Amino acid sequence: EQLSRLRALHGYVIVLDADSIAGEIPRLFAGRLPSLNLGTNDGTSCSQGIGDKFVQWARHSGYDYVCNDRFKGGYITRHYGRPDLGWHAMQLEINQDAYLAAAGETASRRQRDNARWISLQAQLQNLIASLKLLRPQELSG
Repeated sequence: EQLSRLRALHGYVIVLDADSIAGEIPRLFAGRLPSLNLGTNDGTSCSQGIGDKFVQWARHSGYDYVCNDRFKGGYITRHYGRPDLGWHAMQLEINQDAYLAAAGETASRRQRDNARWISLQAQLQNLIASLKLLRPQELSG
């Protein structure tokens, strides 16, 4: 209902499902996750133009990234990603190493690394700014 209201008001809606995850979780996957893990449900949860803009942002962010690898899009991305209705959804899983300090031997919780945090915050602001500049032809197809 809310997405329909926003779509009627603005012509389209972009849902960005963003959260963070530990860089290594041996019980779930081998190896280390890239810093940015983008998901568009293999290109079905958003228009090609929006998906291209998402990947272009990651490519120029200075972080390592993958698209539609381990994280293709969870429930929110798959359920609300309906480009045919003007609802575009993307998932962004951020490796916590991108903004947290290295784990200390005695520390029970990792602390935010301010320099990393400021850098990541600037890149996320760049993403939002680029999405705000989308042209109508990038919203279809």
